[in-house]
Amino acid sequence: MKKILLSLTLFLSFAVLYAADFAYIAKQDGLTVYIDITELKTKPKKGDIFKLVEKEESLKNHKGEDLGTVFTYGGVFTITEVQPKFAVGTLKEKYASKSAQKAVLFEEAAAPVVQPVTAEKADAKTPALFRSTPINDILISARMADVYGDGKKLVALNEKNEIKVFSLEDKTFKEVETLRLPSSRKAFYLSAFDAKKSGADQLFIVVQDVKAETINTLVIEAKDGKLKQTQSLRWAVATADEPQGRKLYSQEIYKHNGLKTGPVRELLYNNKFEVSKEKLPASAEASVFAFLNFNVDEDNEKDTLLTMPSGSLYMYPAEGKRVDFGSDYSFAAAPKRIVINNVFYKILPPIAAFNDGGKNTVVALENIPKIAILSDSFASFKGTKVRYFRYNEMAFEEVRVIELPAIAFDMSYGELAGHKGIIMPLVYENGKTVLELY
Repeated sequence: MKKILLSLTLFLSFAVLYAADFAYIAKQDGLTVYIDITELKTKPKKGDIFKLVEKEESLKNHKGEDLGTVFTYGGVFTITEVQPKFAVGTLKEKYASKSAQKAVLFEEAAAPVVQPVTAEKADAKTPALFRSTPINDILISARMADVYGDGKKLVALNEKNEIKVFSLEDKTFKEVETLRLPSSRKAFYLSAFDAKKSGADQLFIVVQDVKAETINTLVIEAKDGKLKQTQSLRWAVATADEPQGRKLYSQEIYKHNGLKTGPVRELLYNNKFEVSKEKLPASAEASVFAFLNFNVDEDNEKDTLLTMPSGSLYMYPAEGKRVDFGSDYSFAAAPKRIVINNVFYKILPPIAAFNDGGKNTVVALENIPKIAILSDSFASFKGTKVRYFRYNEMAFEEVRVIELPAIAFDMSYGELAGHKGIIMPLVYENGKTVLELY
């Protein structure tokens, strides 16, 4: 019964979605039909299968509210030829259509088989300044960090709930240490920053208590050469890479009539961790995972950059109106997400900024869903676009875009193998990760 209800729900949803997207019978000659495609949003392809609509009925609930449209179908035909304004199809069996009868896409032609790009073939097209050999693991968050006080190493969080430290030898990362986190705490984000000014970075691991559904951050430090948890913070904590350096920000994420988030605040350390009292512009709308606060337009006033859950990227200047990066982008497609109180919460991809030749450059990740029609509803992606922007006279201009055939779970700005740039753990189709710098 549950399967039947699920099928009906999906059917009705798609019926509403495509209610106005029909082709129309223009002529029939035996088993050959000619259809008007001028009102279709997407031009059909050879091999697409259409169904002819014989009857449609509006479905209403007990309150008289419209729930969608139910269709009854008749003949089925396959597209054999496509012209600018009409297409030709062949009916599967004898059927007498009517002039202007509606036809709706039932099944798209199979896409040509494309071999996935594996980690071993990653260097075919993308101009990385550094590319590691493949790491046989799925790394969902990573930073270059000096955790032992003896030089920077790769510190990463994998999907198995483990923190791993790697040393770099030529282009190969060698595992140094692994710390497995308790199964009751599901980790999903890693940051590194020497907030205590101890000479070694502390690790900030954002976790979800699986039973209580609470979000907090574990502070991990090296003690006697081994990683150990030294503290737990009640906020979600993340670093932000800004032109003046790395900062630490915090935000409360909690259950309350669903899910609530508090404002983003800078996190300070003075013998203990405490939240700054300084209010930041638009911080109540922000996600701590995609937030920057620095002087973007060089007017000696700090501005706020943030990604909205809708996918828009905005700048809120210290004074003046909000600046939109443009409606052609969607920066909220998130491979990482959690569930709190039956509400999906996306871990938005981070944004970063650095100074390049005297110009502030902002970088954002746009993950590309495998099935565009479902957006990123099921967190299934086929690649990533890395977009670079510069601020120029009250607007942002895109100055570079890099298309990658892998999923970018995370991003940071730093130095690696003698280069400075954007560092990403890129997960390829074969389940291996390559650390790349652009």
